[in-house]
Amino acid sequence: MADIKIVVDTGSDIPADIAQKYDIGIIRFLTLFGEKTYVQGIDITNDEFFKKLEEFDGFPTTSQTPYADMYDFLKAEALEHECVIYFVLSSAASGQFQTATLVSQEIMEEYPDTDIRVVDSRKFSLYIANAAVHAVEMVRAGKSADEIVDECSHYMLKWKCFLLVDTLKYLEKGGRLSKAAAFVGSLL
Repeated sequence: MADIKIVVDTGSDIPADIAQKYDIGIIRFLTLFGEKTYVQGIDITNDEFFKKLEEFDGFPTTSQTPYADMYDFLKAEALEHECVIYFVLSSAASGQFQTATLVSQEIMEEYPDTDIRVVDSRKFSLYIANAAVHAVEMVRAGKSADEIVDECSHYMLKWKCFLLVDTLKYLEKGGRLSKAAAFVGSLL
């Protein structure tokens, strides 16, 4: 079995117990409530986030992982494993993919024996987590890094998703819906 480490970011919403069970690494985004910055999953849990969201007057924002933090994380994993496969939050929504690509190139230039594969998931949330779990199962089945990247990329691209939300309040607050659309949607 090849020594391949699977990594995701907090955009995958992978539950901590699943990440631990499958030994999946997590690169963490930042959440900003006004001037206060939190490292997702360390300084603030999802439950705490939603509690703060109710109490916060403004709208929180997220920020991709700082370059140096991502560099340190990926370098440590790349030096410890034969290959690192990082399934990144969709590049359509975040600069995380671009930063991860730059970081991995820098590490592989500095350490030519390292192998880091940065995969644009083109997805969000549990799509990425499911792909990561599937990737670990493929590692355990003896699949190569190329096979894992190819199959998981195909796997993620063919999925379709329908979302249901409890409230349109945050979609309106975040600018995803106009006040009128949120009002009409709430009536329905």
